[in-house]
Amino acid sequence: MISRIKFVKLPLAAALSAAFMFVATPASAHCDGLDGPVVAAAQKALDTGDVNRVLIWVKPSDEPVIRDAFGKAREVRMLRARCERLSLHGAEARILHALESEGTEGTLTLAQSRKAWAADLGLTHEALYRALARLQAAGTLCLDGARLTLRRPGERL
Repeated sequence: MISRIKFVKLPLAAALSAAFMFVATPASAHCDGLDGPVVAAAQKALDTGDVNRVLIWVKPSDEPVIRDAFGKAREVRMLRARCERLSLHGAEARILHALESEGTEGTLTLAQSRKAWAADLGLTHEALYRALARLQAAGTLCLDGARLTLRRPGERL
């Protein structure tokens, strides 16, 4: 699953970088390449949600265009992950995908009730509760209120 998520990062970063190139100065250099600092900054910005990481490459007059493109790129990334998650079979797979794609370092703190999260995952709340109990019993997941944490192999909580 993680490799499929990483597959999305480069095209989105490249699209965001292309937006920078259209509004940036007409000169081109090695930094405009896919391995240059602009794309690296765009990837880091998308990963962290911090548009300021890329604004150093943009003229101040072009910031609104970049902010708009950045917002759209983040939304596309989120919607793609959601579509991918809904195509997965089984509640456990959807829960683990959500932890991997929306969590930070294996931890996801829910900003909504578990019942509402179940609806977002395309599950009944009963199916979510059963799957969470199975994942916890198997030692894959630790539940602490609204925080869900993936246990790493061999890790003790």
